[in-house]
Order: sequence, then structure tokens, then C-alpha cells
Amino acid sequence: MLRKILVVEKSAVIRRQLEEAMQELRLQFVFETDGLKAFAKLLKEPYDALIVPPHVATIEAENLVAFIKMQKGPNQKTPAILIYHAIDSGGESEQGIADYCLPHDKSLWENLELTLLKLFPDCGGQIPPLPIGRK
Repeated sequence: MLRKILVVEKSAVIRRQLEEAMQELRLQFVFETDGLKAFAKLLKEPYDALIVPPHVATIEAENLVAFIKMQKGPNQKTPAILIYHAIDSGGESEQGIADYCLPHDKSLWENLELTLLKLFPDCGGQIPPLPIGRK
């Protein structure tokens, strides 16, 4: 089953990096560069997950997710993955709103892939085993 993920991201470079990093997974990424346009899409069309960076055009990420979660619609219960900058609040304010909060650091792509694999174990990837000695 092909899962449809809405990604709100204005940078073409980051959109391309995301597609390349997640190419082994059977996921369809739908990109929107504007937060309000993403909000309109989320009110009309169901998605399997939502990925939002901390600052999107026209609306703050936390507000976008909060508004969708408050609306009775096709995405009220859709898992939201918020990406935050380590120099910001550390994800504390976002944790009450989003289902998953990931820091934008050197392990972002790996953490995002693991999160997507947890959400969608049928998407074709494999969750790597934990290294010996870690829980």
C-alpha cells in the first residue's frame, strides 16, 4: 500500500533531499510550500502523515498542526511529525501538539526514516536492530 505523506517545505533542496533519503520506502510525498495552502489541502483530502518544519510560510508549524487536530475532517487524527531547530525551544512546546518531534540535526534523515517505519511498517523498509548494549 502506497502511503501519502504531506510535507510542508519551501526549499526545493530539502524536498529533493527528503525524496532521496526516503527513496527505499514505498511512500508518496506530496509537497506544499505554503502553510495556508497545506491547511486547505488537509481540510479536504486525507493523508497518512504530515511532516512540518518549524517555520513555514504564512503560518507557524504548531498552529497548522493544532488547527488540523481541532477540525473535524479527514486529517484530525493524522500523525503529525514536527521538525524543530535545536536552538529553538528544543521541541518542548511542540511536544503537546505533534505526535512526533524530531530535532533538525545531523541525524534528522535517519530519525525521520525510523519514525516513518514505526508509523508504516508495511512501507518496505526495515527498522535496524539496536546496537548491542543499548535499549
